[in-house]
Amino acid sequence: MAWNLLTGPFGLKPTSLYITYFGGDKNLGLKPDAETREIWREIGVQDSHIIPFGIRDNFWEMASTGPCGASTEIHYDLFSDRSNAGDRVNKGFPDLIELWNIVFIEFHRMDTDQLIKLPIRHIDTGMGFERLVAVLQGKLSNYDTDLFQPIISAIKNKTGVPPYGGRFTEASSSIGAELDWGYRILADHARMFTVALADGMFPDQNHRLRRVLRKAMLVSKDIFGCDCELLTELTYHVAESLSDIFPEVGNRLKQIQCIIAHEEELYHFLHHDALSKWLKIVERRPKLESLDMADIPGLVAGYQQLENILPPLSNDYASGTSLVLMSRVRAIIVNGTLTQNVVAGTNCALILESTNLYSEAGGQMGDTGHLIFSSGVKMSIECVENFRGYILHKGTINGNADDSVSVDEIATIEIDAVNRLNRMRNHTATHLVNASLHSLLTVTCQKSSKVTHTDLVFDFSLYGQSPPDIMKLENMVQQVIKNSAPVKIHNLTSTQLLQTKNVTLVPGEVYPEDNIKLVEVISNILTSREPCCGTHVYNTSDLVKFSVVNLHSIAAGIRSLQAVTGSAADQTINKGVVTNKRLEELSLIVRKHLAEDIENKEKAKYINKHISNFEQDLKNRENLLPYIVRVCCLEDLTCLKKELKEGMRGSLRDSLKTEMLEVMDSFSKNKEEFIVHFLSCSSHMATVPLQKATNICSNVPVLLIAISEGLVKARCCVPKHNVSEHFNAESWMQTILPIFQATGGPPRGQNPHITYNMKGKKIPDNEIQELLNKSLKSATDFAVTHFKH
Repeated sequence: MAWNLLTGPFGLKPTSLYITYFGGDKNLGLKPDAETREIWREIGVQDSHIIPFGIRDNFWEMASTGPCGASTEIHYDLFSDRSNAGDRVNKGFPDLIELWNIVFIEFHRMDTDQLIKLPIRHIDTGMGFERLVAVLQGKLSNYDTDLFQPIISAIKNKTGVPPYGGRFTEASSSIGAELDWGYRILADHARMFTVALADGMFPDQNHRLRRVLRKAMLVSKDIFGCDCELLTELTYHVAESLSDIFPEVGNRLKQIQCIIAHEEELYHFLHHDALSKWLKIVERRPKLESLDMADIPGLVAGYQQLENILPPLSNDYASGTSLVLMSRVRAIIVNGTLTQNVVAGTNCALILESTNLYSEAGGQMGDTGHLIFSSGVKMSIECVENFRGYILHKGTINGNADDSVSVDEIATIEIDAVNRLNRMRNHTATHLVNASLHSLLTVTCQKSSKVTHTDLVFDFSLYGQSPPDIMKLENMVQQVIKNSAPVKIHNLTSTQLLQTKNVTLVPGEVYPEDNIKLVEVISNILTSREPCCGTHVYNTSDLVKFSVVNLHSIAAGIRSLQAVTGSAADQTINKGVVTNKRLEELSLIVRKHLAEDIENKEKAKYINKHISNFEQDLKNRENLLPYIVRVCCLEDLTCLKKELKEGMRGSLRDSLKTEMLEVMDSFSKNKEEFIVHFLSCSSHMATVPLQKATNICSNVPVLLIAISEGLVKARCCVPKHNVSEHFNAESWMQTILPIFQATGGPPRGQNPHITYNMKGKKIPDNEIQELLNKSLKSATDFAVTHFKH
């Protein structure tokens, strides 16, 4: 069939085709594949064009162990005028290429290198599509064909660099081959990652895909001088080339480009941050120096994690849904040892003949419950674990000192029905959350999930997008609950699963060949289809209520969402109502204070304390509240604090002005010549604007002292016409500086004889009054003695 296709419809000359077959291997005891050689002769291939090769070239193996077998290959000579090029086959010459490989899978290689015959044998065959296109179009390279040229042209048009020249070695051009190498890397990688992303792969779930993307980003920057947008541009051309055959490439182009933009942003951040950290790691591990940080900037975080964590274990056990089941004890384990009998008070693990208890899997926590034995002895099941396919029921035997449990006893298994129902509710809600996120976001994928009887936690990727509108998400889920959509479960094979449309798969998850449980919810709001081994409710109305209680960042581009259902959601929603009422009451108190009692500083402190306590309650994620209520209340509290602060500032400014006007009035009535004054309103201020105070009496010699939170400041101003040799701002201020052991100076660029300030000095509370009295007397005495008109 291979020969007929190549020499028939594709029109290749038989004299340009060369055949290789397996020539045997003495070490493995394998004889030459004479049967294959004779078949090629019968087809009409000349003996000079049928060439034997050893195990390296004509024995195909998938891995170091597993299925394998002899192969026969078809090679093509690009120079059709040569009479015989058999000596160039499998020698690495670019003008004689392999087109087709046919493998006879008849052995299985064991760990011992021994080959055993397979009971069922088959043929594995493959043809090089790009190579065949190059041959048919008369090109020497795949990159010269119409498969790659549109992408290569797009790179030139976008970057403005010299055109692709088909160079493969430095010697081929004085300019060098690096530019053409870059063209080939970008064209090849752009096609690969565009198709992979269209097929539902995610870079953060597949390190090979991420490395291909980052290699393309590095080439784009270093060779073509483009920091961004080039890869996105190339996806349009890949889609134009492939959409007729792979329509999903065109249909998912927006999602593809969203992921690429996110990966570029992440790459630039890691690239700049990783180098210094990597050098420190290399100091400890010099052998790592050969790794290319520019190619794999995420290696730093990965290596650090590998040093500190171990991979978690997983299991795939799914239990039944019956709340009560009779079962026989098959094994008893105490401290890792099998035993035939166990007495009351002992902590142990039982393996039963069958069980209706669910062990942890798929993010859902295991069941709890009880075992009731025919003797009346009970065992509280604290957790259920899957260990290598054995379901371990762990707990403590309850009873009197002489009570015991033995192998082969019959037990009634009772599930904790309330907790089971709550887990079922939360697990179904998890699927609805996932479907809602796919509806609200351009592209997202599940990172992990955790389902307990109290809540659900769902971690997901954002890929450079803003977090979802939680109010919309809540409304979508609530509407599906109100619509009473049935929750259907279908058992599928892996083939049926792949043929089912709009199925949400967990990236990187390996699914079995058959008995895959597909959980489906279809409503007019959204459709959810996910393979799942967990337990679920029968109808979305069983969820009763749904409320998102938290949403926070756990890593770059990853958010964690927490939600509750059932009675927990009902309680949470009611707490939200109480919280909103608490906010309303506090808002009224603040507004009343600002309108009627703004001078009361103690009350302002009391209100501020209540606001701070309220904020702490809202920021505590263990205090379950509707997320929308939490966010809105925090925003409103920030506004309340600002209003209170601004109101207090206005009040203090008014107090300062009022006090200074009273001082000026006394100054006029008593026909005084100067002012020495302590600003009593300053004790209520966080910062004291002394310049504003002295501006009110700008034509009068004035020395003001202020005390705020134990910090003493002073300002002295003497009008120019009052300055004399013996009386000026500097000399006047010098009378109080020693008392406070403080320093001073004029404002920048001003005359010290006209304006002089004392720098703030922290004074103990028990000394302030005495020092204040001394300073006021000293300043007054100096002015009485030295001031003259």
